[in-house]
Amino acid sequence: MDTPLHIEPADFLPVWEKDPLHQEIQAFQLPKAEVIDCPMALLTASQFLSSEKGLGGIYDHKGQYLHCSRHLRRKKDFTRANPCHIDVAGKLPILSGRYLYLGWFFNHYGHFMMESLSRCWPLLEKQQFDGYLYHFHARSPRPSAQLFEFLDLLDIPRDKLHFITRDMQVENLYIPTQQAVLSRTISPKMLHLYQHLGKTAWERQGRPGGQSKIYISRRLLPPDMRHARNEYLLEQHFRRLGYRVFHPQLHSPQEQLALFYQSTHLAGLEGSGLHHVLFARAPQETWLLATPQRRIDAITQAQLDRYRSSKTRILFQKGCPSPLLRPEHTSFLVTSNSLAYLGMKTEPDPWSRAVWLQGLARQLTPIPDALDDFAQQVRLSAMEKKFLSFLLHPKETLDDPAFESPLGKAVSALAFQAQGDLAAAKIALAESLEHCRNNPDFLGGYASLLRQLKEPGKGEEILGMALALDPDNPELLLLQAQLLEDTGRANEAKSRLEEILSHTPLFRPALIALASILADQSDFTTAAACLTKAIDIFPGNGRLHVRLTWFLMQAGEWPRAAAAAEEALQRFPQNPHSHTHLAHIRLALDEPERALEHINEAILRQPQNPAHYRLRARLYRELGNTEAALADENRVKESRNPPES
Repeated sequence: MDTPLHIEPADFLPVWEKDPLHQEIQAFQLPKAEVIDCPMALLTASQFLSSEKGLGGIYDHKGQYLHCSRHLRRKKDFTRANPCHIDVAGKLPILSGRYLYLGWFFNHYGHFMMESLSRCWPLLEKQQFDGYLYHFHARSPRPSAQLFEFLDLLDIPRDKLHFITRDMQVENLYIPTQQAVLSRTISPKMLHLYQHLGKTAWERQGRPGGQSKIYISRRLLPPDMRHARNEYLLEQHFRRLGYRVFHPQLHSPQEQLALFYQSTHLAGLEGSGLHHVLFARAPQETWLLATPQRRIDAITQAQLDRYRSSKTRILFQKGCPSPLLRPEHTSFLVTSNSLAYLGMKTEPDPWSRAVWLQGLARQLTPIPDALDDFAQQVRLSAMEKKFLSFLLHPKETLDDPAFESPLGKAVSALAFQAQGDLAAAKIALAESLEHCRNNPDFLGGYASLLRQLKEPGKGEEILGMALALDPDNPELLLLQAQLLEDTGRANEAKSRLEEILSHTPLFRPALIALASILADQSDFTTAAACLTKAIDIFPGNGRLHVRLTWFLMQAGEWPRAAAAAEEALQRFPQNPHSHTHLAHIRLALDEPERALEHINEAILRQPQNPAHYRLRARLYRELGNTEAALADENRVKESRNPPES
């Protein structure tokens, strides 16, 4: 008997039933679950070609492509760029021993969960291998450290995990067949693997008790990702129904799996977050808000729920039906009709609508001449089109009477903020308060602007209104901590940040803020630990590495400081600090020659800085070059007492 599937509104059901994906899923056949022995296999290096294509394959000792190594995704061969045959004339480095091939390591949580584990099923049999091999697919050069936690649960030693970054030959390679294909099917062996991962995570987290009903929020994801701009309304609704609002990205994978293992009810927007039903011990129901443009996500979710004998409830609504924008990156508003289905008699507020239009404007910036077509495709109202045009061309006048409307005032506030006119933005936000006072995102943004304007008293008042609506929101609690620090209450701010991190341990902005307070209090060792964790979450462009270098120098951890400075230079080559840092570090490590190289580079970047010449003079003296040392010392003296003109 099929697991119940409930779709609202009912007029979406015929389109659902006619979707060809259902037949494609039914017709798809996985290969037999087996591990194929490939002695002296040839492996070609990983290469990122596009988000939907990677280069890198496995060949037998004669150079013939092994089709059991190809990676399938939906209806395409992700590895289709691999040639059928390679030349074996050249001699390759040989990896001796027994190695298990695990497929492709995707640097995206959802794709890792659904695809990078698809060959891991033999690991439950506890066989011994000398190592484990992955092809690597990502624009970034390094794998996400958090994803290794999945493999930790399978007891794969991290030092035995290797990425195929160059062509090689393996003495004894074992290739498990792919047993999970995205949006197609999952084998019983993989379902067993997911259950094992959930249970193991729960046990290793100390078998925590937890809430069985989880709403998986996208609200705190980066702004360039797909959002429902008024998702706070869904959070409020499900919170009233006894659900915990959960932000997965703010927790480690093991914490997530331990929580989802105990869940019985999941809810949220369409997307991979709800795929965690695979880890649930006894799931009962999944609720999701879906759009026609992402119907494939809803079909995939219903399929996964069916595997787990869980009910699926899908509420369909209008999305953003334009081929001009990629649906996976395009945000939308939860409509009044959708809210009515949930028993909520309310409209999307002006701030949510303005933020939605601002996001559309960013996406349309490369194609501004397409506005008329886009507005027609999405069925924007005349006023929405007017404001979208303004956001695309913000130098236009604000004299239009439409800007006196609630939506107009919200759009004006966003435009003034983007232009750096904070005083004008403050006026527009104050005028928007009447119509947006129930939106915690608006209130948080208003309080943040007041902080920028150094009005902490008024900022705390507005923030209090936001926290009354959304008391567990880590972004609002972070702002509260920042206001405490601004008003001289650093210890209270520190305690608040520690409390935030106890509930959301991977909230990167709180880690950075706490590191700053700890450094101000001269606790550089703990500050460095916080900043290291923030960098592990997302390394960024190197600026945090510069700060980390300084903290480690102050803590006397010279080798770690050197590594941080080298990483800062790699990510941010033109930064003015890292060569100076390395000069001090190499001197502390008794490497004056290397220190001299770095201080010379620092002087090239900042030739007017007397501190650089003072350090170089010291280095010259240590190296026995008295004449050069005197020249730099005289330069320092002249900088203190410049000659009279």
